[in-house]
Amino acid sequence: MHSWFVFRLGHLEQTETLSANRRLQIVRHVRTLLRDARDLGLTRAGGCAAGLPGEFAVRADDIPDQQSVDGPGRALPNEVMNALNDALSILEEISGRAARVAVELLMDTGRRPDEVCQLPLDCLDKDADGK
Repeated sequence: MHSWFVFRLGHLEQTETLSANRRLQIVRHVRTLLRDARDLGLTRAGGCAAGLPGEFAVRADDIPDQQSVDGPGRALPNEVMNALNDALSILEEISGRAARVAVELLMDTGRRPDEVCQLPLDCLDKDADGK
């Protein structure tokens, strides 16, 4: 890809305008977008990306390494968790018992909603007592 794009994202990360994770997401999305446009024939004459040169691409070495997260990462701060915990009865009052149980499950497991939705039905282990 034209180096200005990759360098600009690197600069935004260095100036803390953009997080390392967001930079990685952007580069991956652009790579997918360009690849899909070519695979779907959109770069051919008459396509919405007609004339896009083949050299305009994201190479593997343009993709930054994924940073390992030390510390809380994307975890919610304790103050927010405490406020959520204190508001569970209000949530149940407004939205019902199922909503409260769902939020408690997410809080207790530390999983995000999309992660829980991807779990298989038999993802839980049981001990000798069936718990």
